Amino acid sequence: MNSRRILIIVLLGLVVRLCLMALPGTEDMRTNQIWGARAVAQGITQVYIYDDADYLYKASLALKHVPVPATATYYQTQLGPLDHVPDYPPLSVYTFWLSARAAQAVSGGRLAAGPLLNALFNVLPVLCSLGILLLVWQFARREGLAISPAAVAAFWLNPVLILHTPVLGYVDAVFALLELGSLVALFQKKFAWSAALLALAGTTKPQAVLTLPIAALVIWMDGGWRGVVRPALIFALTALFTFLPFVATGRFLAALRGAAQVGHVGYLSSQQLNLWWIVTWIYESLGRGSGGLVTMLRVEDFPRWFLLDVRLLAMALWAAFILLILRWLRDELREGNRLAIFWAGALQVYGFTMLSLYPKENHLYAFFVCAFSVLLLPRRKVAALFAVLSLLFGLNLFLFDGFGRGMSGAAHTLRGALGFDLIILVAFVNVAVFVWLMQCRRCLFDQTRATPPSALSA
Repeated sequence: MNSRRILIIVLLGLVVRLCLMALPGTEDMRTNQIWGARAVAQGITQVYIYDDADYLYKASLALKHVPVPATATYYQTQLGPLDHVPDYPPLSVYTFWLSARAAQAVSGGRLAAGPLLNALFNVLPVLCSLGILLLVWQFARREGLAISPAAVAAFWLNPVLILHTPVLGYVDAVFALLELGSLVALFQKKFAWSAALLALAGTTKPQAVLTLPIAALVIWMDGGWRGVVRPALIFALTALFTFLPFVATGRFLAALRGAAQVGHVGYLSSQQLNLWWIVTWIYESLGRGSGGLVTMLRVEDFPRWFLLDVRLLAMALWAAFILLILRWLRDELREGNRLAIFWAGALQVYGFTMLSLYPKENHLYAFFVCAFSVLLLPRRKVAALFAVLSLLFGLNLFLFDGFGRGMSGAAHTLRGALGFDLIILVAFVNVAVFVWLMQCRRCLFDQTRATPPSALSA
């Protein structure tokens, strides 16, 4: 009976996604399509615009303290102008090229914006979303975990995750599937596979490196420093492999710069309703002395606190959180609780979105992927956190993006319907949930045990 219900849930969720794939998504989807158009027209290795000679020349000028000239970045594609260097790693560029090439083939040789292009750019993320579900299903069956229809529905029929992909056209599911595969391999002590998959995830989206400290700790605890060497080498070689076409064409530095641009922090919070969004609101309120919609605040416009740059302060808070999570994970691993690996991965994502300056509104998605395996356990606190964060994630996405390009009017109206910017309330609730989690016993790591003590079970 359960298998039949789960099959119905899977088919229903797939049908819903297929019906929504042609929606226009956010401006991020349009940007991805333009990158794909550039790759189709000029070749994948040309997508980052410049070559290594250009970067080396500018570096030599900088070393000589000679002013470095600004180079105009502009290229007209069939889908619109490309006026910046793409800031995604190579594997994402390959997928954008593949989607654009498929659209070109179906359209008779010419790319055109519209439902067909949108749908084809959503194909891989939707397939990877399904892959996440199937991977967790296979993992649960192998490890003897019960697969309840409610848990499957909480992920696969979750309106918020459907809003993320495919309604808004985000591609996080692609790297999240690889990241989840790395965690599964880590759980099963297949460290070479874990390292390779993690490298592929990181060269799809840099956020996957959040799993790196977890992988390092688990491998070290199982094999010591000698056991770390081989997976580390596999990780490095796999990551380098994705850059080989750029190395061969003299564009490695350009690709590397594209992958590293995410490290440039321009704002206190990039539409992520976290601690720093509240700081932004307080600072703007003090400055203008009135209400209104809160806007992103540039780091350069924010004063130093006690001579401490806000970037360093955020990094210190985030580093402290990482160390705490690793400590709880170490204790659980010593007690034989390897399911805690997935919870550690989920909490790394949540902590990153709450304390760092780097995250955007879509970056919490990987939390739900990593926590999916833990959700299979009958633990009310874990399920409650999963549900509350789903609501907050959905509001975060909707209040900024609506239902995508041309369909955000209702969201903007809702933001001010109560006489103040509703995102402030969402941000405060998000911070309150995070504080609640931090004061819970061992950050709910106890809840990941297959047979927790009765006093701790929920």
